[in-house]
Amino acid sequence: MSFLIILKRFKQLLNFPYRRSCGGEIKSTDFKQGLNARCVFNRDFYLIETFSGYRMLGADPQGSYYLLSPDVDDEQLGMAVLDALFKSRIIPLEEIDDFFEPEKCDEQYKEWIDELIKTYGYRSKRQLFKRMRDCGIQLLDGNITIRPTGHEKLELWTGKGMVESDDVVIPADSSPAEVGAALRLAFSRCRSYV
Repeated sequence: MSFLIILKRFKQLLNFPYRRSCGGEIKSTDFKQGLNARCVFNRDFYLIETFSGYRMLGADPQGSYYLLSPDVDDEQLGMAVLDALFKSRIIPLEEIDDFFEPEKCDEQYKEWIDELIKTYGYRSKRQLFKRMRDCGIQLLDGNITIRPTGHEKLELWTGKGMVESDDVVIPADSSPAEVGAALRLAFSRCRSYV
C-alpha cells in the first residue's frame, strides 16, 4: 500500500468517526476505545495485526495482518501499523458473542502458533515465544499510544513492571517513519521475566 493511500485514509480517519469539539481538538465519539492494533517482535519478525471489539479487544480476522522481517525500515513498519489501526472497528453488540466465541478464538490462536512455527522453522512454542515482546497500539484523541508490556510467562504479557512513562506517545499525524521509530522505542522498553 502506498504512502499516499495511507495518508488519504489517515485524513479520512481524522474526520470520521471523530468529531471536532468547540475547542478544535479531536474527540472520539465512542466510549474511548479508539482504533487498536498489536505488534509482537521476537528478533526474527515483527507481526502486526488489527485488534477490534467492544470494550474488550481481540485479533480481528477482517483486519490487517503483517509479518515483516526484523530489518524492515521505519517507514514500512509505520505504514503497517497505520494500516492495522485504520482497519480496527467496534464490533456491534449482536456480533460480540460470535467474535469472542471461545472455541473459535482458541482455534485461531492455535493456527496462529502453528503458522509461525512452520514459517520460521521453530522446534517448539518455547522457541517461538521465549524472546517475544508485545506492544499494544492505540489511536485515540489525536495521539498514537504504544504500550510496552512485561513478558511474565511464556504465553503471557502483562503490565507487570511497567509504568505509564514507559508508554510511547506521538501525535496521530506523525509520519509512517516516525510511527515505526516509536514502535522500536516501545519494544526497547519491554521487560522480560521469562
